[in-house]
Amino acid sequence: MRRWFARLAPVCVLCCMAAAGPLAVSAVGASLSPPVADCNAHGGLTRHYTVKQLQTALATMPADIKQYTSCPDVIDHQLLVQLGKLPGSGGSGSGGGSFLPVWLIVVLVLLVVGGGAFGILAARRSRMGGDDEPPAQGGE
Repeated sequence: MRRWFARLAPVCVLCCMAAAGPLAVSAVGASLSPPVADCNAHGGLTRHYTVKQLQTALATMPADIKQYTSCPDVIDHQLLVQLGKLPGSGGSGSGGGSFLPVWLIVVLVLLVVGGGAFGILAARRSRMGGDDEPPAQGGE
C-alpha cells in the first residue's frame, strides 16, 4: 500500500499544479493595469492609452515586472512621447531597434570571437604537427 501511495502522490501533486497554473496566471493578470497587462503580454503596447493610464501603470507596476521586463521603459517612453518631451517625437517614422536584448548580443559576439580564436589556435597547432604525440625518447 505504501509503494502505491508513494508512486501516486507525485502524480497527484503535478496534476494539481498543472490545474492551478492557469488560474494563478489569470489572477495575476487581473490585478494589472491595462497598459502593464498589455506590455507584459506582448512585449510592447498594442493599444493607445491616456496619459493618466500610463502614469497609473508606472506607479502601480509590480516589482517583478519592473525588474524582469522592459515594460517600465516601454510605458515611460510612450508617456514621454505623448507629453511631447522627447526630441523628435513629432515625426511619423518609427525607430529601429533590435529584438534581442543588449546583454544577449554581447554574449553572442563574445562566443563568436572566442570560437574564432580557438579555431585559429587549432589551425596553427595542426600546421605545426600538433602536440598529440609525445616527444621521441632517444637512445633507450
